[in-house]
Order: sequence, then structure tokens, then C-alpha cells
Amino acid sequence: MRDARDQRADDKGELVLTEQERVLLAEIAAMAERLRGELEEIRAEMAEIRP
Repeated sequence: MRDARDQRADDKGELVLTEQERVLLAEIAAMAERLRGELEEIRAEMAEIRP
């Protein structure tokens, strides 16, 4: 029996995403980028505080 992911693969074997899944992945990527920026700011502030 084939896995649901296998059934959603294109002829190259790559996963085919729905529009909703693409939107969610884009939102997750944007959130991750914002968090990276915030982490860099926190690291910079910690560097100023610590001798």
C-alpha cells in the first residue's frame, strides 16, 4: 500500500503541495526569519551586557 505522500508526488518524485500548504510553508518561513532576526538582536544585546 502506498503512502499518502507517495500518491502526491509528481513524475519526478517530488512532493506536490496544495496552495494552502504552500501558503502555510511561506508563513512558517517568514516567522522563522523574523525569529532569526530577533535572536541576532538578543545576542547583540547580550554581548553588550556581558564583559
